[in-house]
Amino acid sequence: ALNSTHNVSTGALKVMAKEFQRGKDIVSGLLTEENEANIREIWQELMLPSNFFKTHKHFLMVTAVAEEDNIQFAWAGLLESKLRFLPNWIEDSHDIKCRLWPLAYRLPNGYKTTTGNPEKRKGVGIAGTNGASSLAIQDAYFLGLSKYGVRVLDIGESISNFLDMMHYSGLPGRDKGAGIRVAHV
Repeated sequence: ALNSTHNVSTGALKVMAKEFQRGKDIVSGLLTEENEANIREIWQELMLPSNFFKTHKHFLMVTAVAEEDNIQFAWAGLLESKLRFLPNWIEDSHDIKCRLWPLAYRLPNGYKTTTGNPEKRKGVGIAGTNGASSLAIQDAYFLGLSKYGVRVLDIGESISNFLDMMHYSGLPGRDKGAGIRVAHV
């Protein structure tokens, strides 16, 4: 059994509670006699996909990068196991709501996750990479960011702490460009 109290952040719990309430409201409409003719439409409303990419204006793309399948598998597994820390650190340190999209996307070969010198770009970082080629295998996760009263998103310290944790993992391939990248998209 999965201990959800350990793996669900405060922000994720709020999203889940909101979605459970939305589902309850929709399903309770099924139980009334006046909606018998609209049962199909009610079920379709319940099954609408998430509007995650329309809800948020700012996103972080966290990418596991490697040039070999077996090394990519290791880095992607590490990222998946540790990614839950990043939204918690961002929410705890700033007045920002951070929501993790639960699915990874395999980016096409040649997709550039950073441009220019990443050291000079605020909010962008790389852990363990020594310039992987554009033909690297890349799995990306997305985090949606919503500001409350903050005018400027400055989450560099949270990202830096996350990348440090990933860098010291001891996984192979860093000398060949494998690692974790974080970019504002």
